[in-house]
Amino acid sequence: MRRLLFLLFPLVLLTHLLMGQESLKVTRLGQWGEGWCDAVFRRGGYTFTGNGGYLEVYERRPSGSYVKLDEILLPGSVRDIWVQSDVTHVYVVCGNEGLQIVYFDQATETFAGIIGVFDTPGFATGVMQSGNYAYIADGDNGLVIIDVRTQSNPEGKGTFLTSGFARELWVKDDSTVFVAASSA
Repeated sequence: MRRLLFLLFPLVLLTHLLMGQESLKVTRLGQWGEGWCDAVFRRGGYTFTGNGGYLEVYERRPSGSYVKLDEILLPGSVRDIWVQSDVTHVYVVCGNEGLQIVYFDQATETFAGIIGVFDTPGFATGVMQSGNYAYIADGDNGLVIIDVRTQSNPEGKGTFLTSGFARELWVKDDSTVFVAASSA
């Protein structure tokens, strides 16, 4: 009898969870992306997505639909995106290809091109820009800090070796960075 209850409980729980999802009233407005999609970032009325090696930008129309405004091919698969507060500079990490800084022209709603590159030594999977710096979760290389005051010429400022593969991060302020790192 205990075995039967042990087997039935997960089945009942799974059924409850699946049925409960219907009550959330979630509606898919659309779908895009044709490649490996690891990243999405929304700021200033624009939605930036990684679609394989493409960085794409969408805008939501009053009808509720999303319209693709532009795309740019990057040298590697987009792993993470961070958009500067004025929406002009898009920081993108592309695994072994490191950091790519892309200029977004709001007047034409197009990408003007890659204006800066920093080849990190690891496998870049997470990025966040704060103030004059871009912070990169760089796989086995840990945390990489890059000075981006001059976006066309980013300069490495330091690293911090984490105990595991650095995957994602969050910058609290200029002295505290949280890094999610898997541990062996």
